[in-house]
Amino acid sequence: MEIILAEEAKPRPPSLEEAKASESQFLAEVQEFKATVPESYEELCSCLMAKINELEDEKEQLQKTIQDSEDAFVEHSEQCQGEKFELLSYIGSLQKEISSLSSSSLNRENESLRKELEKTKAKLKDTEAKLKNAIQEKTKFESEKACAEREIKLLHGQKAVFERDINKHDSLVGRRRDSAIGRGSNAFEAKRDKRSSYLAEPSMQEDFMKLEVLAFEMEKTIASLEEELANSNKEKEEAESRAESLASDIHKLSDELDVSKTELSALKEEVLHLTSNLEESRSHHQGLKSTINALYGEKDDLAMQLADALLSIEERKVIWSAMEKTLVEAIDEKTDLYNVEIASLSKGLSEAQHELEIYREECNLLKESLTRSERSASLEKTFCEKSLENDQIQNELRVVEEHDTNMQEAVTRVRRIENSVSNQGHVAHDPQQVGVRHSSRVKKENIRLKDYEIGARRR
Repeated sequence: MEIILAEEAKPRPPSLEEAKASESQFLAEVQEFKATVPESYEELCSCLMAKINELEDEKEQLQKTIQDSEDAFVEHSEQCQGEKFELLSYIGSLQKEISSLSSSSLNRENESLRKELEKTKAKLKDTEAKLKNAIQEKTKFESEKACAEREIKLLHGQKAVFERDINKHDSLVGRRRDSAIGRGSNAFEAKRDKRSSYLAEPSMQEDFMKLEVLAFEMEKTIASLEEELANSNKEKEEAESRAESLASDIHKLSDELDVSKTELSALKEEVLHLTSNLEESRSHHQGLKSTINALYGEKDDLAMQLADALLSIEERKVIWSAMEKTLVEAIDEKTDLYNVEIASLSKGLSEAQHELEIYREECNLLKESLTRSERSASLEKTFCEKSLENDQIQNELRVVEEHDTNMQEAVTRVRRIENSVSNQGHVAHDPQQVGVRHSSRVKKENIRLKDYEIGARRR
């Protein structure tokens, strides 16, 4: 037990799992670093190549722009010369036309245009007056038409009333005839009805004739009013057609006026445009000269920028080559350092593995000592149990020995009693009394022996 406590008091070495975890972490870090080194190198190389490609593209673009600018300058100069010749020829033709157009012809054209304008204005005034009259007539016809429509509506209403009265009269006559036929049994009443019917029929016929005459007259008046309406509508349509024709004439005249005005304004604008074109051509010619000079200056600037860019590209190439060399050297140094660290770490790992094997052996020894101690403890337990069993056995042996001694004493007593009995039997006169005494003592001794046996068994 003291050995076990001493071993527990010692500092425990790191466990195998911790060592394996640390080893795996270190190996993972080393592998990550190894993986990042070529990636970083490739990234640097790719960045350098991309920069070089970008600079080369810029160089090509600058060359293209220079070439394009030269071509554009040549084309522009050619276009300017062609436009210059065209403008000069056009200016000459315009000068000839202006010289041909004298001031007298222009004045004549202006006077003729003024006369036409005055005529058109007079025609416009006449057409406006005619339009006003036509509109007034149209309003009169519309009012007359409305009155005629009202009268027609009234006549139609009266006609409907007359038709209703006629229908009522016919219905009354029919009813009276039916009632006269149904009452044929009473002759007096039939005669009275006949008299009344004879009296009423001529009056009803007169009324009916009057109504027919009125209806015929009303139809005539309606027909005459409808004819008047048709005539008024025709006159209205004719007036509207006249008004439309006048409006179209006015519109045509106004269009002609507008055309003449636009022609005058167009001629004025052409003259102004020609003068402005002359001025613009002169200013454009001067601008072209200035742009040509500016393009020559830009060409010189671009050539200088190209030279500067080429120099900067070469300087950057030198700098990047030096940086590549330094980076490669630094990477090599880092790889050497990492290799040294890996070797040292591998040595440490081998030492740790050796220590782990030693600790394993010590653990095995400790396990064996523990098993031995457990066995000794179990033996001690068994020895104690056996010693207790021996003590119990010794106690039982003592009890048995005591029992044996008691039995021997009882046997000796029985023998003594028997001897005494036998001796007394020779001396005594009554053999029955002697046998009774002997049997009672023997029973007592047997009872004592049984009691000793029971007590021994219980113990």
